[in-house]
Amino acid sequence: MSKQILLAIPILMIVLLAFTGPVSASVPPENTVEIQNLVTATGIDATGTVTHDNNLAWRLSSEELDSNLNYGLNNIVDPVDEGKAPGTGNWTPVGDDETGYTWEYTPGTGIFDSSPYPNQPPGYEYWTTTAEPPLNSAGEVQMASYYNENTLAVNGATIYNKDMGIITSPQTADSFNVKATKTVTFSAQDAGRMTSGEELLQDNVGNATSLVAYISDCPFAHAAIGNCAPPFCNIVKSGSDLDVATASVVTSAMVRSVAENAAGEGSEFWPPKPVVDGPPVELDYSISLHGIGADPAVGDVSAYVNIHKQEAGPGCPGGGGRKELDLQYNELSTAGGLIQSFQKTVAYQSGYKITL
Repeated sequence: MSKQILLAIPILMIVLLAFTGPVSASVPPENTVEIQNLVTATGIDATGTVTHDNNLAWRLSSEELDSNLNYGLNNIVDPVDEGKAPGTGNWTPVGDDETGYTWEYTPGTGIFDSSPYPNQPPGYEYWTTTAEPPLNSAGEVQMASYYNENTLAVNGATIYNKDMGIITSPQTADSFNVKATKTVTFSAQDAGRMTSGEELLQDNVGNATSLVAYISDCPFAHAAIGNCAPPFCNIVKSGSDLDVATASVVTSAMVRSVAENAAGEGSEFWPPKPVVDGPPVELDYSISLHGIGADPAVGDVSAYVNIHKQEAGPGCPGGGGRKELDLQYNELSTAGGLIQSFQKTVAYQSGYKITL
């Protein structure tokens, strides 16, 4: 990637990407009951060797990670319908319309059987698990957020400052679940070098889910969305790499990827239904690199964004499994040698309500 260009290279690259549609977008999963909040601050002013590494891997599902949790009710089975003689079941309803009914278990002399758990009364609630993938067909959505940064400065004067924040609760349109900002100034001594790589990835995937009664109180949502969120699989990744002898660098990486539970706490629905017309899924990344004082930066720098979106059509939930959109976008900017200015901004949103 190294290109020795003995000229000042001004570069300004800005990318603004917003993906949405009347029936197609990412639906983030709702938050868990417990909220995690982590904040770190790092400040280093040193001559010699400086390192900083941090990594985040965060996955969230609207029902259960790595398996499908399915809810069911024991059914009433009439022995007559199974070709049995009347009165050979196990369960008899006892009571009346005023006092209500309970089930009495009498093997072989009841009126009904129950299935799939014959020793439990009709209406017995049970849970079963199935392997994943695929996601729960009842409307599960998942997200994965990944972030990493690795910086190594050797034989030079380094000033390094970084703020990192992670919060797992739903955020408003101007707030984020993951936020990392850093400023670094490096000046080499004795053939010193600083290398730094940063990457931010957001992955959202989900099955078709009904929207009836599961959207927030927005008068335009029903008309714009209809009553179904189609299946989707959307991945966006952005970041930068640099190898410099002298440079001043500022980067910012932010993600919003959690929704509220549309049906409220203690919902009887499974899987739970997230709000779909709240703040959209968002990934923002930016880098600004220049020299120190009047001198240009010396070295190599690159920044990129890669996007792959796959969306089903509006005919769901019955026909929502048909992929009707496949969009891929890749962009890479590089500079090497004497760099007067290098800037890149990426702003990505995917949701039923886009903020401008």
